[in-house]
Amino acid sequence: MDKGHNRIAILYGGGHMPDLGRRLREEFDLVPSNVQWITAWSIRKKDLNTDSFPFLKTIAKASGWPLNRYQTLALLIFSSVLALDLWFWELFFGTAVNWVSELGSELLRYVDNSPMI
Repeated sequence: MDKGHNRIAILYGGGHMPDLGRRLREEFDLVPSNVQWITAWSIRKKDLNTDSFPFLKTIAKASGWPLNRYQTLALLIFSSVLALDLWFWELFFGTAVNWVSELGSELLRYVDNSPMI
């Protein structure tokens, strides 16, 4: 501005610097005159050449999201944790249902075999 420029463009992501707008107004007395949101970078990559396994390349092509080896590893770990969690809950609830069923059956047998007073 000291060199005679009277227009300044500021590029930032609101989610990454939520207080930047406030600081520009309070610390530098800047006032937004125009707000225009433009995509500066796109994370989609058209070239899907990755170092992943062939079935993961197929998934990447179908979804449009290329997966590098670290993303692939994270996806496999996350999927494994979810599968293990599902197995645990099925085992837990299956066991609980079987236990309640056995208890109900034993209680019914006890009531049926008890002498009438």
